Amino acid sequence: MHTFKKLHYFWLISFLVLAFINSCKDDSNDGPSIPVKLMAIAGKSINIDKSGTLWVAADTGVISYLGDSLKSYSKLTNKEIGEINKILCVNNNGVSELWIVTARGLYQATYSNNVINSITEYNVTNTPKLLSNWVTALLVDTAQAKWFATPKGLSLLKNNTWYSRTFSSFSKTPVNTMGVSGEGWVFTGTNGKGVGRYTFDEVDGISGASYYTQEWTRLPSDTILSVYIDKKNGQWYGTPEGIAFHAIWDTKPMETWKSYNVSNGLINNRVQAIAEDKNGLFWFGTAQGVSSLDTSIMQWNNYTTVDGITNPNIIDIKVDSNNTVWFAIDGDVVSFNGIAWKSYFK
Repeated sequence: MHTFKKLHYFWLISFLVLAFINSCKDDSNDGPSIPVKLMAIAGKSINIDKSGTLWVAADTGVISYLGDSLKSYSKLTNKEIGEINKILCVNNNGVSELWIVTARGLYQATYSNNVINSITEYNVTNTPKLLSNWVTALLVDTAQAKWFATPKGLSLLKNNTWYSRTFSSFSKTPVNTMGVSGEGWVFTGTNGKGVGRYTFDEVDGISGASYYTQEWTRLPSDTILSVYIDKKNGQWYGTPEGIAFHAIWDTKPMETWKSYNVSNGLINNRVQAIAEDKNGLFWFGTAQGVSSLDTSIMQWNNYTTVDGITNPNIIDIKVDSNNTVWFAIDGDVVSFNGIAWKSYFK
């Protein structure tokens, strides 16, 4: 009888453990069921769509989170997604699209109620104007055109037509990040060549203007890690040596440039993400925590793991319709509603 009780408890405990593991798995129909927490060990990029769904680029797939509904995808078109670099939510004439950047090319996913419905794959084989399968940055401009930066140049999708522009010998360096102004100009932050400026017109396709570099500006570094164009078209550039702000289009005069670093109040000089909330507060994600700046009174506030950030290495920042600020960090996603910090995947 004693042995029977031991076996009974063993099978009961085993059943409960298996039930718990199964409850943590993905409930979508796309791809295999895998524990969501295992997918979220590298929050590289986040986006929030109009419905309030949070999309997370994890190390081996995509995660969607809306209220209590959490889904994970590790396969698209019956292929393993692999490493994801960036994701982007787009509302295309009422159709919700999720653009997913991988090392093997692009995926355009349509979805509803945070469930992916269909997939279109783009790569150099089926899309010659996509200059490389390795896309390092992407954005949608004011005309709803999609821009894709690659090591070979820029590719653009507008009204179902693809365009491209190869980089010159000067600018042939990886683009880390992009931002777009209200006038439709795209600013590219490069890995050592400063800031490029590009636009699109129906005659010339993608055309460019001169680059911003340290030689003619107050950029603290020609390596640009993050670009943000604010509501007044002011340009913010995050670098390994701090922040540069530029108020106008023309490169000069020098007084239109400002620089900020740890001596001004920034928590760390390596600025990897920038965003602006609905109150006009600017948020800077660094390698060692978060800084916010109220430019009306030039007041800085800094946040670290002591405040509730589970990892100080901030990779991406987005602000939702409720003015909650979301941070993709190394190993987690956290949010701040102005009062408290919340972790989602730790």
